[in-house]
Amino acid sequence: MDNKLSLENITMLLLAIDKIRKASSPELRKADDLSFRPDKLSMIKDMMQIISGYLPETHRLSFNNALISCNRYCGAYCSLKNHLRGLKGQEPDVSHILSTFKAVMPMLEKKQTVPLHKAIAILEAIRN
Repeated sequence: MDNKLSLENITMLLLAIDKIRKASSPELRKADDLSFRPDKLSMIKDMMQIISGYLPETHRLSFNNALISCNRYCGAYCSLKNHLRGLKGQEPDVSHILSTFKAVMPMLEKKQTVPLHKAIAILEAIRN
């Protein structure tokens, strides 16, 4: 493993820092003259994707695998948060439980989804 500070590594680091600065700066993130501020989770995800592009080949595969897992959890978290926010003041019924299960599904590994698929099938049979 080559840990030396070479000119190429320093240049790649500076390019990544500049892209992260542009991605996180509200003044530099403008669309149609309207400044918008994305949520922190999206900003962190964007930063990690930028860093992934500048990693050395020896570390890129493991980092990309971790990033894919992070994206899966991030998407499931956001959909679950939005779903639960929509339930405020309501009694959950079968359709709400089904949509909650479906929101949690991307966070699970293959073996863990089998019982959840069975629970979803049972709830859909009860609902119909």
